[in-house]
Amino acid sequence: MPINLRLTCNFNIAAISVLRYHILCLLLISLSFKVKTQTLAGFTNFGVGTFYDMMPEGGHSNQLYSSKFNFGLGMELKDVCLDTLIRFQFSLSYQNYGGKFEFRNGGGGGSNSIKGSIELGVLNFDIYPICLRFFEQIRWNIGFSGNLLLHKNLNGQKEVWDYGSQSDPGSHTTTDLNDIDEFKHIFNYGVVTTFGYQIASKKIRIEPSLFFYVGIKPEFTERIASSKFYRGGLKLSVGYSFKDPK
Repeated sequence: MPINLRLTCNFNIAAISVLRYHILCLLLISLSFKVKTQTLAGFTNFGVGTFYDMMPEGGHSNQLYSSKFNFGLGMELKDVCLDTLIRFQFSLSYQNYGGKFEFRNGGGGGSNSIKGSIELGVLNFDIYPICLRFFEQIRWNIGFSGNLLLHKNLNGQKEVWDYGSQSDPGSHTTTDLNDIDEFKHIFNYGVVTTFGYQIASKKIRIEPSLFFYVGIKPEFTERIASSKFYRGGLKLSVGYSFKDPK
């Protein structure tokens, strides 16, 4: 327990250092491109999300998931023009999400299952290399998202059954998910898109939008738990434009 506590503390300290580093980088980027068309904004988002996978159900394998409320807070740098017509957008945020999951897999000789729930807090970084504008107010962004695990609340267990034979009574073992080393991947990534409408008033920019994230990398290290995550909802951004109003 003392070793685990030290590792947890060291990781939390490292995560806080990474957060400070990324915030500093975002501010430096903002200052570097201040003469370009851009907006520095704060935002909040909320919605629902759930795990998903592409494994076919039926036979000896099945999966069951339930959704959970998610939310986030962050900063973003919008309309960054690199001396071209191409615009970029960056964001750095804290995201909280999770859900319940259940996996079962087996055959004639035995089976195993994982059942539990998890709540995650991650440091999230999004980059949008595709920023489409329609009539300037309507905005559709498509990009990539990466996140680093800061903390988690994990509950559940893994069960393994060996059915044995006439001469072998078989066995049944139960393991708490917190006792499985690195059950949750520390780093994850996916694709993200937002679709919004920007309201401009002098130098103030307000943008309500819809967002949607689809994970590409599985959230868990267990082979039978190849679940990814998707989430979506509403996002509200309020920012300040460095561009002189027309």
